[in-house]
Amino acid sequence: MGVIGNALLFTMMRDKKLKSLSYSVYLKLLFISDSVLLSIKILQETERTFALRSLASINIGLCKILFGIKFLIMVLSPWLMVGLTLDRYVCVCFPLTREILCTRMKAIAVCLCILVLAVALTVPFLVEMKLVRGKCATSEGIRYYFIFTRLMFSSILPCLAILVLNILIIIHIHRSHNFRSMFMRSGNKSSSRKLDSSTSPLVLVSVLAFVTLLPASLAEAAEVSLIILKANVRAKALLSKFWAFFVLLYLLNFGQNFYILIASSSNYRNIIRDRLACYCLKRNRRNQQSS
Repeated sequence: MGVIGNALLFTMMRDKKLKSLSYSVYLKLLFISDSVLLSIKILQETERTFALRSLASINIGLCKILFGIKFLIMVLSPWLMVGLTLDRYVCVCFPLTREILCTRMKAIAVCLCILVLAVALTVPFLVEMKLVRGKCATSEGIRYYFIFTRLMFSSILPCLAILVLNILIIIHIHRSHNFRSMFMRSGNKSSSRKLDSSTSPLVLVSVLAFVTLLPASLAEAAEVSLIILKANVRAKALLSKFWAFFVLLYLLNFGQNFYILIASSSNYRNIIRDRLACYCLKRNRRNQQSS
């Protein structure tokens, strides 16, 4: 469902009304990163369920590629959501700078910087990855590096940034709405509602990303704390009972964006409907020509 939704999201962002906007750049890159991570997860779950030989255990190259890509996306995806939230923050709170800061080229530059940072954090993990007795393994130092990077750079810091920016956005929207209600004529209220309706779905995407990322982050922090404090087996068993729920909630972050947008905005529903109708029409024309 997540991969299908991401593909439809990419199709929707290619619409002429949206592809020139800055936030479409973040959503297109999120389509690529999220779909790759979900595909890797599907592969791993298939291997585990049917007791198949792991693809990563065939050789060291596949081992590094699969785990490296997964680690890269774990860092990349949350920070792309931070970039999207920052873009919305500038558009909402500083509308006069929107034409200067919230452009497609600026968004591409931000995405490239995030990608470079994620690759830099992934390199040490790839260098130390080895194939030991048919399993991918790393040194103990890299394990601590993985835990620190996973908690700080792919969970705590991006979640904190998303939370703060969304709070500021919601406060500004609320104040602006109250200001318009007090000083503007009733005839202009429709335009303000239109502005809020175009901003709210993207803010909702960011808020739900925070909601789905945070529980897994707190669970991993608790797990690390239990290991360091050498807690008893009962505490670890209690945490492991809820771990499957935390993982499922975490994976929702990588497949929910399309469904949030179409559920919260009639504008996006109309765009995807027109895109799919246009695609079907072109396919029928090609079939008729070939016949």
